Amino acid sequence: MKQSKIIIFFFGIMGSSFLFFGLTFFYLRHLDPSDPEIQSSLPQYPWFPDFIIAAFILVGIGFIIAMIINYLRYKSSGKIKIQLDKGQYNPGDKIEGIVKLNLKKLKSAKSFKIKFIGERVIQQRDRNGYRERSVTFYEDEVTLDTEKEYLDEAYPFRIFIPEDLMEKVKNFDESEYGYIGNKQIKLGKTMSALSKKAENFAKSQGFVNINKYDRCYLLATLEITNGLDIRTGKDIVINVAN
Repeated sequence: MKQSKIIIFFFGIMGSSFLFFGLTFFYLRHLDPSDPEIQSSLPQYPWFPDFIIAAFILVGIGFIIAMIINYLRYKSSGKIKIQLDKGQYNPGDKIEGIVKLNLKKLKSAKSFKIKFIGERVIQQRDRNGYRERSVTFYEDEVTLDTEKEYLDEAYPFRIFIPEDLMEKVKNFDESEYGYIGNKQIKLGKTMSALSKKAENFAKSQGFVNINKYDRCYLLATLEITNGLDIRTGKDIVINVAN
């Protein structure tokens, strides 16, 4: 689900950006160049010929159409529901439940999996706006089914929470990790130290406000053969006191 939303969001941002610049250039292109005020503020007027402006607008419309198509495909694909045996857990407990698939039509998929994920979320606010990233400190995966055609299915599952989960959280240093594309990698000691120094410097100078919190959740994924994966997540409440 998250991946699908990111793709839809990407198409929306790109479409809006191209349309904005295309329409802005179109407006500027057709202002009166003899106006002294325009000549003083836009000395290089006109900036772009009409065919480049048209290209910006067409590309923007293309991205918007792609966003709409992916959104409709995402909404019509069906859904996954995770039902749990209880509302909260302790380290060392087993999580038991049922994952239910409710698809609109028969879909071919490579696999159906569920993961227990522990991650640290870093929220950063500075003069450039707000950003959020997450770094995984624990992950365990269970394969519910393999390659086949899916429709309406229900799968019982069982995943164990590690007894030392709180120790993993305590000893975890997110500055040791980075990303290449969507893949999390462990940084070398030099890069990790530089990342930590840069963050501490930015905080000490008041350039950035950083908030961090840890969360655990389940993520069920139906990996569609030719199309967007169908995903859903469910937060897991862990009792830290025990």
